[in-house]
Amino acid sequence: MLVATFAIIGALAPTLVAVVRNAESAAATAAMTIMATQINTMIITDLGGTGGYTYFSANGANNGTRVNLLVSAANDYPDDEIVPDKYWKGAYLTAPINPDPWGNRYMVNVQYIGASTNDVVVLSAGPDEEIDTAFTANPVTAGDDDLISLVES
Repeated sequence: MLVATFAIIGALAPTLVAVVRNAESAAATAAMTIMATQINTMIITDLGGTGGYTYFSANGANNGTRVNLLVSAANDYPDDEIVPDKYWKGAYLTAPINPDPWGNRYMVNVQYIGASTNDVVVLSAGPDEEIDTAFTANPVTAGDDDLISLVES
């Protein structure tokens, strides 16, 4: 009887591991899709598309980064410091962003937001926790077990 129980557990273990891995991948993909949608909303809808505004500006000087645009609250900056303040509807993402199901940070190749013809993606390194995707490739394709969500191409 005990041998039969261990045989059943041994037979089910790979299936249970696959179910957990699929659930983790689905959760990461859902989170990345939300982030990609919010980044795209900021770039395309509110800030005028590629080549649009991607920095805070006060008196002609850059005061922030593309990441700051995503996570800053509207009351973080006086109205005269946001260009164009009538278009920016931040914050687009709530900071801090929870890590992926494997405990790692999501990544976005922000250097290409609105400024290049390269793909912009949100990336999770996946279960092996190693980045196997070339962020600078165009188009970006997920390597090994990495997960990506396209923001802008």
